[in-house]
Parts: sequence; C-alpha cells; structure tokens
Amino acid sequence: MSRILDAVSRLLPGRAGLPHAKASAVGPLIAWEPLGQPVWAPRDYSAFAREGYMQNAIVYRCVRMIAEAAASVPLLLYDGEEEVTEQGLLDLLGQPSPDQTTTDFLESWYGFLLVAGNTYVEAVAVSGRLRELHVLRPDRMKVVPGPDGWPEAFEYSANGRSIRFAEDPVPGVRPILHVRLFHPVNDHYGMSPIEAAGVAIDIHNTASSWNKALLDNAARPSGALVYAAKSGNLTGEQYARLKAELEEGFQGARNAGRPLLLEGGLDWKPLSLSPKEMDFVQAKHAAAREIALALGVPPMLLGIPGDNTYSNYQEAQRSLWRQTVLPLVNRTAKAFSAWLGPAFGERLELRPDLDQVEALSIEREALWARLNQATFLTINEKRAAVGYGPLERDGPGDGEEQEEKAGFDPSQPRVLEGDADGGQWTGDGGGGSGGFGSGAFGAGGSEGESGSEGESERVRVAQAQSEEFSPSRPGWHDYTVQNPGCSAESRCSAEEMADQLSRFAVPGQDPSRPVEDAEINFAVDPTTGLPGGFVVTQKSADGLTIWNKTLPLHLLFDGVVERRATQNADGSWTITTRGFGNNVIPGMNEINEELGPDIFNELDQRLRENIDRHHGVGNSKSAYLDCRHRPSRAGLDTRGA
Repeated sequence: MSRILDAVSRLLPGRAGLPHAKASAVGPLIAWEPLGQPVWAPRDYSAFAREGYMQNAIVYRCVRMIAEAAASVPLLLYDGEEEVTEQGLLDLLGQPSPDQTTTDFLESWYGFLLVAGNTYVEAVAVSGRLRELHVLRPDRMKVVPGPDGWPEAFEYSANGRSIRFAEDPVPGVRPILHVRLFHPVNDHYGMSPIEAAGVAIDIHNTASSWNKALLDNAARPSGALVYAAKSGNLTGEQYARLKAELEEGFQGARNAGRPLLLEGGLDWKPLSLSPKEMDFVQAKHAAAREIALALGVPPMLLGIPGDNTYSNYQEAQRSLWRQTVLPLVNRTAKAFSAWLGPAFGERLELRPDLDQVEALSIEREALWARLNQATFLTINEKRAAVGYGPLERDGPGDGEEQEEKAGFDPSQPRVLEGDADGGQWTGDGGGGSGGFGSGAFGAGGSEGESGSEGESERVRVAQAQSEEFSPSRPGWHDYTVQNPGCSAESRCSAEEMADQLSRFAVPGQDPSRPVEDAEINFAVDPTTGLPGGFVVTQKSADGLTIWNKTLPLHLLFDGVVERRATQNADGSWTITTRGFGNNVIPGMNEINEELGPDIFNELDQRLRENIDRHHGVGNSKSAYLDCRHRPSRAGLDTRGA
C-alpha cells in the first residue's frame, strides 16, 4: 500500500517530496482523494431548505422555536471562576457586524446548523485586531483537506467566484469556525436533522398537496363519466371536447356544486373514500410527530393532536430546553471560547446564563429549597451550588453575623407582647430593608413591639414604609385579620401554639408536616384549591411568629404575610395575620386585599378546629394531628400533650 501511495504522490504535481508522516494513524483512510481539491457535501442543501424549512410548517416552526430560544440565552464571560464584565470579546459578540445584533447573529448560526447540519462563521480582523464576525451560508462553503486528511482551508463560492480562507486573521485564530452535527459516514460535514426526517417530511408535504388538490376538486374525489349509448365509443374529438368542458366548468372550488348537464348516453358515477383511505389524515399527524422528534421539539408545543406524552405544557417546555436548546447553547459557548480565546485571553470561557431562562425557574426554586434544607452544607457550599461566589467568612457564623447586622439579638429573652423589657430586636428595631431574617422583610409586627398599642402601631407603619415595601409604590396592599386560636379553657401552652402555627403557616400546607425555618413552600388557596406559587418561610426563635415571603413566580408577588400567635390576659390565644407589599402585576393588589382575608380566615378556622379536636372539644375527641409536645418542664403547660 505504501508503494502505491508513493507512486500516486509522484504523479500529482507539487506533491513530490512531501513527508510521509500523518497527523493521525487513520490519516491515509481519510485523505484518499485528490488533495487540495474541495470535498463537496453529499447532500442537496437547497432541497432541505426549500422542501423542509420553506414549505413545511412543522420544520419551519421547530427550527424557529429552537433558534430563537437558543439565541435568547445570554452568554457570560469568565476568567477562570471570576466573571468578566468588560472585555473585547464581549464587545465583539455584542455587535458582531454593522448590520447584525447578537440575537440576529445567533439565530442565523443556530438556523443554519439545524437546516444544514453545518454552520460557519468568518472572523474579520483590522490592524491585527478582530473586528467583525459573519455567518456564512453552508451551501456555499467547502472544506479543503490537507495532506494529513484534516481541513487546512475553506472555500466560499458565490456568483461564479471562489475565495479561499487559509491564513489566520490574528495569531492563533483560524479564519473560519466550522461547527457540525455528528455524521456517521462523513469526515468533513455534519448531518442535518432534516435529512433524518426526510421521509416524514415527504409524507407530510404530499398529504398537504393531496388535501389542496381535493379542495380544488370541489372537496370530493373525482368520479367516473360512463358512456352507455348503443352507438359504441366516443370519437376522439368528442372525448377531448368533453374533457375540456369538465375541467373548465366543473373543477375547482369556484365551480363546486354546479349542476352537470349530460348529453344522451352519458352517466356520472361519483366515487367516495373508504375509511381506510381516509387514514392519510392520521398519517399526516404521525409524520408531523416524527419531524418534531427528529428536530428535538415536543409535539405538544406544536399543537399536534393525539400526543399526550407530557402531563402539562411546562413539562414540555422544560424538555425542549433541557434536551434540545441548552445542549446547542453549551456547544456554541465552548466552540466560540476555544476559537476566539487566543485573541483575547487563553483562560477566557463563555458560559450560558441559565438564571435568565424563565422556563427553568421552577427547577431553580426546587434547587434553592433543597439547599436550604441541607444542614450539612456551609453557606459558601450552598452559594457555589447555585453559581454564586463565596462570602469572606464561611460556616454557621455567617448567618449569625447577618442577623446581628439586621439588629437581631438572639440572647435577649422573649416575653409576652406588651412588656417593655422584652423583645428580640436591638437598636432601631432591625426592620426596614434589613433583609430576609427574623421579622425583617421590610415590614414589622415582630415581638419587639414594646410600650402602648399606639407605639406598636407606629412601629408597624414605619416598618411598612421601609425601602422594600412602601404605600407610595404601585401595587401596595395591606390587610389584617384576627381570629381566636385557642380558648382559655383549653389552656394551650406557648410550645403547643408554636407547633400548631407551624402546621397552619402556609395556605394549602399539609398539616402533618410542620414548616421549617428558611424553607420554600408552595401556597394553595384552601377555599378554591387554586395554586398561588412559591413562598420562602421564616420562623421566629420561639415559633410564635411566621413570615411567608412570595417568590417571583407567585401569582401575588411581591409581598409578605406575617402570622403571629399572642396570648391574652385570660390565657386564650389570638392569631393575627397581616399581608402587605407591592404587587408586581397591575390590579393584583385589589384582588389580594379582597381574597387574602378569606384565605387566612379559612386557615385559622382549620387551626382552631385542630386544636379543639386535640383537646377533646366538640364532636370528636380523637387528636387530629399528633402534635409534638414534650413531657412537662418548668414554666410550660403540657395539659394537651
């Protein structure tokens, strides 16, 4: 074999004396062709573009949906693990060319990759610096392999002219970036998803054409015109005239329903479709599902009937992003990083900003909930898991330090409301925009309200007008409801009330599972069963105050609900619920103030019924829930345990 290659190399001009070393052990197998000549793509790109993308609605929508979704994901630049916000590479990607934005550029990039299986970008340098990036049409690009069988240049042909890209525009950066999808039988070009769906596309297009022809033929199949005269067959002239009259006067939607005037001896026999022949409709839907499958789009998102694989639309959206869009985005980010990195910095890396993907917000909230409940992780480990940088200090001390900054003093004793010597706040009361900790949230109602009732109300109003929530901002809502929690006869202890309040803290909560501090819960309207959204829950040290702060996906975002259990002079307990904040969605504040009291009145009624059943009050003496009471300790009344 080596002697044959030597003989061939001597026959080819300009190839004599070339070294025999290959870049790879499989190089001779790849390079067995006239070296230096373009390798033409063994496919018809124009057919993919014309019959697939341009004439098939399923292909068009799939490609557009994927390309637009992928182009909408912002790319962040990192130097190692540190994010870079000002860099020449970001400027170049922000304006790749004078007539294209980043979105236009990336949509073309992803569109060509999906239609052709290949996509090409040209780098243009001016005075030794990269200035522009241009996406090139795949059907005009050809790979030129080198002596080792790997591409050494690219040729671009248009209008009878060809340009060869071989020299690097700047050191270390190739003139063309070529990204291709996997092809099992080609070394230089990728395989288009449309090629895999070619048969389904033909079936779908043919079914559409058949439908159109049927409509043109008065929306019914053709019939048979029978000549039954005794004189014999029609003459050629009679046959041609009859055929022309039928085509001109009776075919087409405009002529539908016109009566047919027959001469002597002629009889019209209409034909109909059998149920089996009508299966072409189902065949068209099946072909549409195959096309969507090849391109990686859940059929449910395309409105294709008969496909109930996904339980809901959100699941289908997440499937599209996780299985189709994000792999393309990650591939693109890595390709551009490796290609352009030498011109701007070897350690620079582009990464997609997944926090900006709305379809993945539920997954992010679920991750936050799991991390909040992971007591074995430090704060910095939790921050690293969600992509944030570390704090200066790590470990449990961070949480204590943040509470102290907010004005929280965990060492202060907690006493009944109204005692001027008690409370858990120091300084200015720790309210305002102090953050997400024990009674912060930008509004008050903490146990630290001391003095007279008027002073308590002034503290509440002052905290409500803090930086986070304010009546002067749009969407302000504020409502308060008070309901009896435990009767004086039941003699509920503070521990029991804290336990009961944690079981009825969030509307729609499962009472068998008390809420934990700093966890994420899902709120549901107990009166209608309609979902509200996610809230993050905080508990005071004694458990007698609980705050629920709405997260961005909550229907009534943004706001806080504070639920507080206070003991009265006769030993009974009262549950006070206050909801306040600034709703983001216009008009939701009015709905909030109208429905909020009903929701928490219902929740308080269930709490009270549960306490009564636990103490044997009413019709049932069986405990509704096994409340977690401890054996008697000094200062605690455990009568209901």
